Amino acid sequence: MALTFRTGSDGKGSALTIDELDNNFRYFTGSHAITGSLEITNNLTVEGSVDFNNTLKIDGKTAIGQELIVSPSSSMFQVNGGIQVGADPGTPYDQKAGTFRYRETGGASYLDLVMKTGTDTYGWVNIKTTTFTP
Repeated sequence: MALTFRTGSDGKGSALTIDELDNNFRYFTGSHAITGSLEITNNLTVEGSVDFNNTLKIDGKTAIGQELIVSPSSSMFQVNGGIQVGADPGTPYDQKAGTFRYRETGGASYLDLVMKTGTDTYGWVNIKTTTFTP
């Protein structure tokens, strides 16, 4: 267990009280509004959600583990560069409509899209197939 000290004007240290420790802990675990700019030099890991009311600019490589939602849905998501799509093995359903996936089997590669295929059904529809010699 670590003790946290404060240094008094006489140069001697004394331990923080339980209330002071609790207040410090609350500061680092609560929500804090940022007005102006925030620059992160190395890594940022977020567990939970982050809301942006204006613009999020990301330079470099970005990995999004779950989903990125652009709201309102009529907003545009702009990318200056490429978007890599992986092999989504999930079952298609209404909330996945418009989802792309890229996959390879044997001597072919496929680009598929989740589309409505009936009144209440959705499926992976192949958009493009390219064959090659493995």
